[in-house]
Amino acid sequence: MSGSDLPRVVLDLAGGDFGYAVNLEALRILSRESDLPFDIIAVGNPELDEWNFDFELVNSCDNDPVKVGLELVRDGVAQAFVSVGDTSKVVSRAAFILGRVENISRPAIIAMFPTIHREPAIVIDVGATPSANAQNLVDFALMSVVYAENVLGWNSPKVALLSIGEESKKGTPEIREAGATLTSILPNFIGNAEGRDIIHRRSDIFVCEGLVGNILLKFFESMRDFFRVAFHRAKNKDLRSKFGGTLLEPSIRSILTEFDYATYGGAPLLGVNGVCIIGHGRSTPQAVRNAVHLAAKISSTGIVEKIKELSTI
Repeated sequence: MSGSDLPRVVLDLAGGDFGYAVNLEALRILSRESDLPFDIIAVGNPELDEWNFDFELVNSCDNDPVKVGLELVRDGVAQAFVSVGDTSKVVSRAAFILGRVENISRPAIIAMFPTIHREPAIVIDVGATPSANAQNLVDFALMSVVYAENVLGWNSPKVALLSIGEESKKGTPEIREAGATLTSILPNFIGNAEGRDIIHRRSDIFVCEGLVGNILLKFFESMRDFFRVAFHRAKNKDLRSKFGGTLLEPSIRSILTEFDYATYGGAPLLGVNGVCIIGHGRSTPQAVRNAVHLAAKISSTGIVEKIKELSTI
């Protein structure tokens, strides 16, 4: 399962609302997978009598596992870092330890949103930069195009700015200024879009400041709970509903997975000199497992170097 030529992914063992329990269980899941195309370095202080995983353990001792893990990526020991810890801490540490890509004004987090079509849509930023100026929004748009093309394989993705109306004069001064710039430099920029356009996938990519994106992300996540409760309420209304609901239940469960953050595992932080995946604080072991796989996949695409090339244009 190990090999010196394989990419190495660092996992923060202490991160998340449930700490070591979830991350260690994720390692157990990964240890049962054969022929992993990457190696894992686990960072933390699990206080285990015996480390019983076929993965390298770096004991962080009294140091913060996030700091130690990011330093391993900075120093070239590993190619990617995964944490389901506090988002603001991971973002600030990544920006400081890895450093921002030159000429990229601020980092941004990408999230995949479900749509009524088969393909999800990208929303950027969902929490790294709560208040963004026009240049930040332009940088988010350009980085997301690079990500969509190189990681997701999307051809010439369309980009829109989230605003309060489709007209170019709508929105904050920052949105209007960013729109004018993107119109002149990005061939597939389609202008402003409204929140409802995400679910209809009017654009492949939706750009906004982190405050708006994070609120939007948390709302979308809550829809899974709403649909589940509403379905069971309707199912238990009467005998006919219970019979019909039982038949529909497998399909409903399938639909609900589209609103489950565990499907993707984590969200990439773009604009720093290294691959960094940030997961949900309430991540399950399966979500952490998926985040590690995502980190390895992204590291193999050379996305950081491609964003560096973009910043020199």
